[in-house]
Amino acid sequence: MLQGLRSRLTYANVVATLALVFAMSGGAFAASHYLLSSTKQISPSVLAQLHGARGKTGTQGVPKPAPSRATPSAASPVALYSEAMKSSIGIAASVS
Repeated sequence: MLQGLRSRLTYANVVATLALVFAMSGGAFAASHYLLSSTKQISPSVLAQLHGARGKTGTQGVPKPAPSRATPSAASPVALYSEAMKSSIGIAASVS
């Protein structure tokens, strides 16, 4: 057991493992130290550049019509789906 482990324990493997550990711990330290958690940590002039200038807005599109409160018609998606299901399984469609 120890002989197999010792044959794989080379200088290159030890150095590569240590380099990986140092890189990961350094990255974690930098992320925790330099992480911005609030816009209060950013200079107001930089925030103004990020948000851009408030200007004139473009033209508005055609307003969407208000939904009707009428009862569903025979051409509603539910009625069409139900008719399609009835026809696919062989039930005769009812006449409304």
